[in-house]
Amino acid sequence: MTEPPYARNPIDNWLGRLLRLLLACLIGMCSYFMWRVSEVVRRIEETVVSVSTDVKQVTQTAANMSKRVDEIAVKLDRLETATKEKLHLDEARHLKDEVKSLIDDEADRNLPAEARKEIEYLLEKVKASGLKFTYDDHVRSASYYYAKLYAKYKIYAHTLDSAEDFIERVATRSVGGNPYSVIDGETRTPLNKWLAKHLQEARRQER
Repeated sequence: MTEPPYARNPIDNWLGRLLRLLLACLIGMCSYFMWRVSEVVRRIEETVVSVSTDVKQVTQTAANMSKRVDEIAVKLDRLETATKEKLHLDEARHLKDEVKSLIDDEADRNLPAEARKEIEYLLEKVKASGLKFTYDDHVRSASYYYAKLYAKYKIYAHTLDSAEDFIERVATRSVGGNPYSVIDGETRTPLNKWLAKHLQEARRQER
């Protein structure tokens, strides 16, 4: 004779209820987990969109700055090549100051003071050298090259920690991958080696 439903073992009844409760909790937890995942994905998408917008703005600013620096550097090159008269030298100095004014002077605020001092020394060494430099496979004057190198230094300043970083990341090759060189008479020397030599000499003199 079959046992009626209500005659089932009480333990079985409680086990059935417990299983249903556990199943309901599991479904609830899965739903909550999926909701949290969707929220995280949404926030990631918003962050990506925001970062993408910032990158576009920075890229546009850098492009505009590079264009302006190019124009100033060309003027410097022409002035230096054309004449050494005092009037033109004054104008050249003015243009060099104009390059500095284009770029946030606080861009290198995170650099250690000693590193900033050494980098500025190397930039002045380039400007005062009177030598020729290769820039993207073109031979340029010291003034032209100084203007370009100074602007590039300010753009990358937040990634630098030392003068060695400056030489490696800023003064070794162009954005296009062309190596920089210094031309002294018939001798052509990689710029990074030339700068490293002057850096070591300056440090020896400081001791």
